Amino acid sequence: GYYNIEGLQSKKTDQGDISVSLPIRVIHLVPKYIRSNDLIEDCVNQLDPVRFHSSRCYMNRQPEGFVSPAFSAVRFLGFEPGEINGFNPRIAFRLKQLLQEQRPAILHCHRHKSVLYGVLAVWLGRRTDTKIIVSVHSMRRSRTFFRRMTNRILFPRVSRILAVSDGVRQDVLRANPWLSENKVSVVHNGIDLEKFPLRNQVREKAGWPVIGTVGRLVQTKGQTYLLQAFSKIVQTYPEATLLIAGAGPLLEDLKQEAAG
Repeated sequence: GYYNIEGLQSKKTDQGDISVSLPIRVIHLVPKYIRSNDLIEDCVNQLDPVRFHSSRCYMNRQPEGFVSPAFSAVRFLGFEPGEINGFNPRIAFRLKQLLQEQRPAILHCHRHKSVLYGVLAVWLGRRTDTKIIVSVHSMRRSRTFFRRMTNRILFPRVSRILAVSDGVRQDVLRANPWLSENKVSVVHNGIDLEKFPLRNQVREKAGWPVIGTVGRLVQTKGQTYLLQAFSKIVQTYPEATLLIAGAGPLLEDLKQEAAG
């Protein structure tokens, strides 16, 4: 069998001796591929290749013009958007086949749909040596009764739930009060600042405090509170600059609030 020693997946011989040390094989499961250089791709790229053999798996078809990166493997299960929406048992069986081929030590599921199919695929394939890790990227992911019921079935079958902030962790625990606090950990998103040279877009000037935020323009991100706080900051620092980067349904509302 396989077991972990200091971050390495090691294999025993029939006599019980360690024959070789292998990187831990990890598959990141995501419902849909949206674009390159996203947060999940950055996460995979930052893992130590000596300790981890990482790959990404998307449920949809491979996009036209997609170029597979040289540093990590990418797999597409080949389903159309309409086949991914709702429940499709074929996804679970196709994922089960992939797990049998790749034999990952960790299946890292991003978003609820990946958790559903990941748990099913591991159960169907009787992959007792594959541990499931879940990443929760935002709040109110358990806002419906149906979601809380499915969590009650799925979460006991995962090894760890990773929240991107303390607020998200508390939200997960409030929505699932039966869940052990020890099962939910906080792992903050790491951001490569070189990809966001926002200061280069602002005229350098001594004494200018520059405040920036990057995220979806939705209510849970609270950009409106930042605007309210900034209106007080400029009373003391009239040359201060606020930069908001993102897209979402509140874009026009936030523009109007900033102009007012």
